[in-house]
Amino acid sequence: MTARATRTVGIIGGMGPEATCLLFQRIIRATPARRDQDHLHVIINCDPSVPDRTAALVAGGESPVASLVASAQLLERAGAHLLAMPCVTAHAFVEPVRRAVGVPLVSLVEETARAVNEQCGHARCVGLLATDGTVRSGVFGCLGERRQLIVPEAAQQAEVMAAIYGPRGVKTVGPNAEASRRMAAVAADLVRRGAEAIVAGCTEVPLALAAGDVAMPLMDTLDVLARAVVREATGACGGRTL
Repeated sequence: MTARATRTVGIIGGMGPEATCLLFQRIIRATPARRDQDHLHVIINCDPSVPDRTAALVAGGESPVASLVASAQLLERAGAHLLAMPCVTAHAFVEPVRRAVGVPLVSLVEETARAVNEQCGHARCVGLLATDGTVRSGVFGCLGERRQLIVPEAAQQAEVMAAIYGPRGVKTVGPNAEASRRMAAVAADLVRRGAEAIVAGCTEVPLALAAGDVAMPLMDTLDVLARAVVREATGACGGRTL
C-alpha cells in the first residue's frame, strides 16, 4: 500500500473529542501498515462547538446541520476524498451533510447494520445502547428490519444518559468506573429481556463498556466505522466503491 493508492480521510470530529481520538486510534490499528508511509492520510476537524445533537432532536435545541456542513466542506477543501463522522446521533442529520459535499460520507449507522447482519445474523433480538436523541430519531431502525430491536426502559435509559452526560459521565470526566458500572447494568438488563447482541449506538459507549462487560456480543460502532473507513480508503477486503 502506498500513499498514491489510498484516499485521504476526513473526520468530522469533536462530538465528542474523546470519541474522535478513539476513532483515529482505531483507524491506525485497522490499517495494514508496516511503516509510517503505509498509514492513511487523515485530516481531523475536531470542533466541539457543534450544537448538541440530542438537544436538537428532543428539546428543540439549535440544529447542528450548519456546523456539520461547514466541517464537511472544510475537510473537502483540505483534500479529503471521503468523510466519517464519529457521532451516532449526528447521523440523524447526515443527508443534508451528504448533499453539501462532493465526496462520500461513510455512514456509521449503515455500516453497523451491515456488520450486525454479517456477524450476528443469528440474533433474533438486538439491544441498543444510545442517547435519547438517537433512540427517538429512529436512525437505527434498519437494525429492526430482520429482527426485533429493543431499547432500555425509561429508568434504564436515564442510566445510559447519566453514563454519557452526567457528572461522572464520559463526556464530562472521561472513562471511569461509575460510567462503566451504569452502562454494564443497562446492557445486562437488555440481555435479560432477550437481546442476543448489543449495539453500542453512541460513540461514547465504547469508552464505558468493553466486550468483556457484556454476556452477549457487543457491536462496537467505532470499530465498525474504523474498519469501513480503512476498507473504503484502501480498497482492502474487497470493499465497496462508494
